[in-house]
Amino acid sequence: MIGGSAVLVWLMFVLFPVLTVAGIWGKRGRRIGPLSVLGTILAVFIFVMASYIFGRTLLYLHVLRSLKPGDVQSLAVDGILVSDTETQKAIIEALSQSVLFFPQHGGWVREFPLQIALKSGVRYDFRMAAYPSRDGVVVVSPRYAFSPSLSGALKKANINASQ
Repeated sequence: MIGGSAVLVWLMFVLFPVLTVAGIWGKRGRRIGPLSVLGTILAVFIFVMASYIFGRTLLYLHVLRSLKPGDVQSLAVDGILVSDTETQKAIIEALSQSVLFFPQHGGWVREFPLQIALKSGVRYDFRMAAYPSRDGVVVVSPRYAFSPSLSGALKKANINASQ
């Protein structure tokens, strides 16, 4: 799922445990047994983990969306150094258009690395993969995002993401 529908899936993982705890502890006048306590602990654990993962995903999406072409010192795609500033600009602008992505299945083809070094000294290492069913590129690691225009920017740079 891409974009808004991916947000709904993540919210389901965050809201379900909260509703479960509310259902367990909302029954007044009834004795709470050990299974209810265990269920509450499990629901709180799921809530904390889902919230952490969702938060980290949003953080990395923010990193992608805040990249600026003028801040890039070097950029390498699949071991190929991209030194042309116009090509770097096209790739960075395509990355900055990334949206939230929730994988329901693989669907992508060969993964490849993308390294970005900024003038500030910060370095990002991403794992990317072509996503042929949507003609775009998925950021597989560190968190999931989808860029519909990155495959076109890579093609212009004579880098084939599918092979």
